Amino acid sequence: MVKFGARLAEERVPEWEKHYVNYKQMKKQMKQSLNLDVEGKPEYSIAEVLTGFDSIHSLGFAGSIFMPQEHRLKKIFEAQLNDVNDFAILQYSKLRDYLEVEIVKVLAECKNAEQVKKSASDLSSAGETVANLDSFVRLNFIAFRKIAKKFHRKGAGTDGWYENFLRMVVGSAFMDLDFNLLVGFLNERWQQVRQLRLKHDPKTFRERGPELLGSSASQQGGGGAG
Repeated sequence: MVKFGARLAEERVPEWEKHYVNYKQMKKQMKQSLNLDVEGKPEYSIAEVLTGFDSIHSLGFAGSIFMPQEHRLKKIFEAQLNDVNDFAILQYSKLRDYLEVEIVKVLAECKNAEQVKKSASDLSSAGETVANLDSFVRLNFIAFRKIAKKFHRKGAGTDGWYENFLRMVVGSAFMDLDFNLLVGFLNERWQQVRQLRLKHDPKTFRERGPELLGSSASQQGGGGAG
C-alpha cells in the first residue's frame, strides 16, 4: 500500500505545491510535541520553572515553553488550516467569477469558429481546475485527519480532542465549497459552446458532433469528480 505522504506528493498539483498541508513537516512537529517539552532541548527544567515563579524571567518563558502538548500541536494545525482555507477560497472565487461572469461575456462576443474554439479550450482548462480544486480539498482533509489520528493514537490529548479537531476541520471554509454550483455553471457554458459551434461551424459540428459532444460531457463530469 502506498503511504499517504507518497500519494500526496504524486497527486498534488505542482503549481499549488506550497499551499498543501506540509505533511512531512507536521509529522516531524508532532513527534517533537510528543517526545519533548519544547522543540529541541529545553533550556530550563520543570523544577526550575516551578521554583522560580517569583522571577519575572521565569514568568516570561513558562507559559510558552511548557505549553501542553495538544495546545502546541493545535497551534501548528490551525496555522496550516488557515493557509489551506485562504488558498481554497481564493481559487474557488476565481473559478466562480470566471464561469458565472467572465466566460459568459467572452462567449457572447464570439464571431467565428476560431473564437469559439479558443473559448472552448479555456473552458476545458477551467474544468480541469475545478477537478484540481476538488482533489486539493480531499487530499488536505485526509492529511489533517491522518496527522490528528496519529497524535491521538499516541495517547496524547484530552478525551474528545480528536473528535473536536475533526469537527473544526470539517466545518472549515475549504470543506464548504459548493462544487455543484461550479459543475452547474460548466454544464451551462458547454451548452452555449455547442450552440456556437453549430452556428459558426455547422459542417464540422455535423461531421464531428458525437466527438465534440463527448469532449464537452467529459469536461462537465471531470469538474466534479476530483
